[in-house]
Amino acid sequence: TFDAAFWRRRVEYAWAYRKTVLEPADLSACRFIFGEADQFPGLTVDRFNNVLVTQTLSVGMEKLKPVLFPLLTEVLRADGQTIDGIYERNDEALRAKEGLEQNKGWFTLPGESHPEATQTEICENGVYYHVDFENGQKTGFFLDQKYNRRAVARLAAGHTVLDCFTHTGSFALNAAKGGAARVTAADISAEAIAMAKRNAERNGLDNMDFLCEDTFELLPRLEKEGSPYDFIILDPPAFTKARRTVENAMRGYKEINYRAMKLLPR
Repeated sequence: TFDAAFWRRRVEYAWAYRKTVLEPADLSACRFIFGEADQFPGLTVDRFNNVLVTQTLSVGMEKLKPVLFPLLTEVLRADGQTIDGIYERNDEALRAKEGLEQNKGWFTLPGESHPEATQTEICENGVYYHVDFENGQKTGFFLDQKYNRRAVARLAAGHTVLDCFTHTGSFALNAAKGGAARVTAADISAEAIAMAKRNAERNGLDNMDFLCEDTFELLPRLEKEGSPYDFIILDPPAFTKARRTVENAMRGYKEINYRAMKLLPR
């Protein structure tokens, strides 16, 4: 039967799998539940240190929250993990297709209070990040790029790096920590640049500078002025979420890749 014991077994299996495939140091910042891959359709659970951040996109998982969410904390705590609360990031338009309203806030665990702060710190690949899980994109941090960031740290050593669409600076920080000669982190958002600077200071990195500029304007400008970069990272946001704008998005992706490749040494 689909009772609490059934869901507990699934949660325990998901956590056991993470412990099998991840290094122990990575367990404090990882995707704990990944939807259908863990047989929880429409549910994402990211762990950021002492907080679990969830996104629920299906009616089935929405109805299960009173049973399932306390189990998430129970299973982790039973394994000696510190979890102080669950924060919901259901501010996603896709919920409307399931007849669900958008919302975000702390999930009330029976008999427990929750932290007042909606920010925490994580460490990934030896790099520390400030995570705003209330206002950051998606659940607050893109955990799925972990191994790409690790690859950048390895490849960027000795290079002069430009990280476009830097957001919180994750690729730029890994490049700088990996031994890049110089790293420029660029983003159109002043808030993102402020966060990237804060993360650079937290990690004691002084081989970085920052640009608050639109990548679509930055790359042509560098082409005219001359580019000092021999390593360029492009990690743009989604340019489309609707079929009617796919062609425009394709032009955008082609444009930034074309411009970036023209800047690189032949």
